[in-house]
Amino acid sequence: MNKKGFTLIELIVVIIVIGILATFAVPQYMKAVTKAKIAKAKNALALIVKAEELYRNAKDTYINCAATSDVITMGTDSGVDLAELTNDVDWNYSVVSANTTSCGARATGNSTASVINGRYITLWTNGTWASSNTTVLPLE
Repeated sequence: MNKKGFTLIELIVVIIVIGILATFAVPQYMKAVTKAKIAKAKNALALIVKAEELYRNAKDTYINCAATSDVITMGTDSGVDLAELTNDVDWNYSVVSANTTSCGARATGNSTASVINGRYITLWTNGTWASSNTTVLPLE
């Protein structure tokens, strides 16, 4: 008698092995996605801070951070195109003020199905990074 196909036990074993592999792969994948989102925010923040520095070089003052948090206006005033930052689905970007002599850029997470939701990363014009939670949002 010619048997073709797999037995039920063989199929169950394969499903169990796939399940075990998935339990290791999914958390690693989620960590990689979070790291990529953080890297995207850090790049955007560096661009915003560069626009702030260009604005300061042109006007001899930082943008009035208290008067506006509009990143697009600040980018336009400094000659840097920041329009695509408004299309970011993971982060909201804003300009923040430390004092009258420096400004910073802040990215606040808005991805509801992610660990970045509600957390923020800030880059100050002096190059200092800050985070609402360095365990979840590592700055290294």
